[in-house]
Amino acid sequence: MSRWSARRLQLFVRPEGMVLAGARDGAPSPELLPSPVKPEGFQQAADCLTKPQWHSSAMDIILSNRCVRYCLTEPPLRLLRSVEETILVSATFKKIHGDLAEKLRIRVQSQPPDAGAIGAGVDESLAQSLERLMDSAGISRYTIRTLMDAAIEDQPAIEGWWVLVEPRWLCIFMANDAVWRHVSAHPCDDDYASRIPRLLTRLEHLTPTNGTRKVRVQTLGYPVPKDIQLPKGWELDRTGKISRLASAVVLQLH
Repeated sequence: MSRWSARRLQLFVRPEGMVLAGARDGAPSPELLPSPVKPEGFQQAADCLTKPQWHSSAMDIILSNRCVRYCLTEPPLRLLRSVEETILVSATFKKIHGDLAEKLRIRVQSQPPDAGAIGAGVDESLAQSLERLMDSAGISRYTIRTLMDAAIEDQPAIEGWWVLVEPRWLCIFMANDAVWRHVSAHPCDDDYASRIPRLLTRLEHLTPTNGTRKVRVQTLGYPVPKDIQLPKGWELDRTGKISRLASAVVLQLH
């Protein structure tokens, strides 16, 4: 196979390690890279990418939400330029995380002035290590995305609560009128299904929901108990491209 194959690969990144997988059916079986996401782990990944079955010029890097920090700013109440939005998100991260915020590479998602901007922050050293890995492997076309970005492609328009569950971690988002109104992250265990209703009950008192009670729970590679009990009207989503990838990938790191 040519090193410059058009076949696109996926690299799923969690603090405990990475998994390399093909983006389409018929790709080689996912390969576990169990070293922590530190220099030795990236060397292991670089060695793996020299194998003929993983030669490619395109990569989709998906970061576990455990590698990402999210924030929702206060509504600016006026239209901001992109640089002003970045300053606002940076200040919000600084308020939440202190000096750690200075080490984040920030991406901003704009929203109407009365809603605040969404910020996603990734450790700058992690982002640079991934870029160096792509350069060393000769991969010229790559994206670095959060799990939220990748998972939302499978979703219809979000209205209400959206809970992304992955091993040891869940993120809760809420949208109404096509605008994000809440984002938070929480540690979890195998009993996540019983914890989500309690979390949402608490968060509903803090979030403008316009009375919406719609809840969509998306499990990303987490084993779903056969006897799982969710409140009436809640949706459990185990379909979609990312869920299929996660079931083959994330469980190898669980």
